[in-house]
Amino acid sequence: MTIGKAYRRLGRPDDAEAHLARAGELYTSVFGERGEQTLLCRMERIAILSDRAEFAAWEEAMLEMLDVQRETLGGEHEQTIATINNLGASLLSQGRFDEAEPLIESALQSRTRLLGERNGHTATTMNNLAVLYGYTGRHADAAELLPRVLGILKEVNGESHPQTLQTMTNLGVTYSHVGRLDEAIQTLERALELHRTTLGERHRATLAVAGSLASLYGRDGRREDQERIGDLGQ
Repeated sequence: MTIGKAYRRLGRPDDAEAHLARAGELYTSVFGERGEQTLLCRMERIAILSDRAEFAAWEEAMLEMLDVQRETLGGEHEQTIATINNLGASLLSQGRFDEAEPLIESALQSRTRLLGERNGHTATTMNNLAVLYGYTGRHADAAELLPRVLGILKEVNGESHPQTLQTMTNLGVTYSHVGRLDEAIQTLERALELHRTTLGERHRATLAVAGSLASLYGRDGRREDQERIGDLGQ
């Protein structure tokens, strides 16, 4: 299975599929069709459908796998929870918010209970829920959740990690949506400083943060600061 996963990372799905198929046959003969290692290998093969942008087939296969995992491993097994989380994240990315929300909430409850809140996997799921809140106009809920996510990610990944930076940026923008302008500006100023240090002045993510911050300076009547930051994008 290791070789198949390596081919996936190299962007060679056909080679990955061939190796994972052989690995799946071996695991089935040793562990049985529903053995834990067999299911892990099957999940890797399902992931190839996503790599190929065959999202409808991927979703169907994931739902079938979820039924198998619940029956075989139980609803609280890490593989089962990961599948629920991944399905929720996929539905979120497709804008299918009503379907995504119960899955993300279920995964968050399970991960908080089993892993604790101060865990990277828990924080990722919590962040997905905050993003969903933002997309559905529940900015006050997002503003309550995102500081918790940011605190965990700073502990787990460090302040300059891309996931931490994205969450910090989202928090600043969310604060602006709920009228907390001073906090929004302070958060985005810190985010911009870290983006510049980590990614450079001209990186598109840095420029995006600069644009958001310039807009907030304008709302706050700080025209000189707005023009200074706005010059980054020119």
